[in-house]
Amino acid sequence: MAARALPETDWLVLGPVQREGHETDFGNLHLRGWVSTITAHIAAADVVVASSGDTIVHEIARVGRPYVCAPEWRYFDEQMRKAERLAELGAAILVPSWPGASTPWRGLLDAAKALDPAALASLHTPTAAASAANYLDRLATSLWTR
Repeated sequence: MAARALPETDWLVLGPVQREGHETDFGNLHLRGWVSTITAHIAAADVVVASSGDTIVHEIARVGRPYVCAPEWRYFDEQMRKAERLAELGAAILVPSWPGASTPWRGLLDAAKALDPAALASLHTPTAAASAANYLDRLATSLWTR
């Protein structure tokens, strides 16, 4: 629908795609599959449309790109809760369900481009993994010495 709505825009789809067999192929829709350079693709994008899984959110935040967040369904709704919070912070545009028509797409991309990229980029901390590991190490050591 997005490729149909915005024929002047190239859409690169990364990761696996399940096709039903009746889809229309558009010249501006490029299915890349798994790529080893996802961060480079995100950094080069005008807007990123993605789920709200931890890894993809962190990669988008790391390079500070405009983000349309389409959370995937999960039993505990953690992707939806994260997407809602990102929208509250002005870090992403929330799409609670995939648009079934071409009409909303231009507005979604324009809204994402209007966001301040610093809102999302500020959520990325390059030393987060090391800080978490150090905290857990200190906690384990303190618990063990009791």
